[in-house]
Amino acid sequence: HRLGASGELSVMPAVPDLSNLSSELRQVIDKALAGDSRSQLMLGDRYAKGTEFPRDELQAAAWYRLAAQQGDVVAQTRLGDCHADGKGMPRDAGEAIPWYQKAADAGYVVAQTRLGDCYAAGRGVPQDLAEAVAWYRKSADNAYTVAQTALGNCYAQGKGVPQDLAEAVAWYRKAAEQGYVVAQTSLGDCYADGRGLPKDEEQAVTWYQKAADAGYVVAQTRLGDCYAVGRGVPQDPGEAAAWYLKAAEKGFVVAQTNLGDCFANGRGVPQDLEQATGWYRKAADAGYSPAKDRLNKMKLKE
Repeated sequence: HRLGASGELSVMPAVPDLSNLSSELRQVIDKALAGDSRSQLMLGDRYAKGTEFPRDELQAAAWYRLAAQQGDVVAQTRLGDCHADGKGMPRDAGEAIPWYQKAADAGYVVAQTRLGDCYAAGRGVPQDLAEAVAWYRKSADNAYTVAQTALGNCYAQGKGVPQDLAEAVAWYRKAAEQGYVVAQTSLGDCYADGRGLPKDEEQAVTWYQKAADAGYVVAQTRLGDCYAVGRGVPQDPGEAAAWYLKAAEKGFVVAQTNLGDCFANGRGVPQDLEQATGWYRKAADAGYSPAKDRLNKMKLKE
């Protein structure tokens, strides 16, 4: 251990046991030790993910730091994330900001978006919604879908810019057409509610379907809702329950509660109060209040 340049305690990077590693990975390690920043980043990623050798957040941060100090923008952003999330070091959003700033100033879209998030939430910097929008826009103008969606949210909610639902839709569409599931779902919501464009429930289903097929639990649940009430598709309670199940199995509490409702009321599945209770409990245990309410009502009926 040693003190870093900013005074924080950092860890000297270590070399894993080479005996069982592939020749390709040994080359990465050799290059990292020789000072190659890209290899140092790769080694940090392997420690962070626990691939090829045991997960070690301290070592991940140490290797990211070496690469970041050489100006690697991805490593700078990863190191910022380590500070922000408390991975391999104490959680400190203020320490994340300089690293995000370095990478953002160099034009790295992910760091620009992270910096926007920090200004939007007042995390590590004083909250400044206009500054958040400025950073999102830099990244969005370079076609980064996460920033395009964040900018769409700013316009939808009037945060940092005057509210403009049509502009929100335009940004959601840019990201949705690149396949970003969050934007596809937001665009579906706009069509479903007629926000920023004419209401079109069939178009809403089209966008929900794209994101749901890609495995996005929010879209899977929205699609289940559409089938449950026949909005944009013919009503089909069985199809609704099937989509809720997909999202519920991934731990999405809203879908777990909706699936519990299906079992409780025999909608799309045979009535099964034990199954209903089980799904409600999963969501309740995760802190979801509506599921807790359902459980309490079921207990009162017993």
